[in-house]
Amino acid sequence: MGWTLSVGEITINNPEGPPGRDVVRDFHTWKKQEDGSWKVVVDMWNSELPITD
Repeated sequence: MGWTLSVGEITINNPEGPPGRDVVRDFHTWKKQEDGSWKVVVDMWNSELPITD
């Protein structure tokens, strides 16, 4: 098993106003397969943006 943790910034174009920006964090758990390859078995992420209605 292995894991990766990363932080990234995304920008979403908005034709009706300024672009949206967010910082996201993601976590992946990897499992080594019998053939030597690695596959993701858990994928989680979260956003810094507040929850809106």
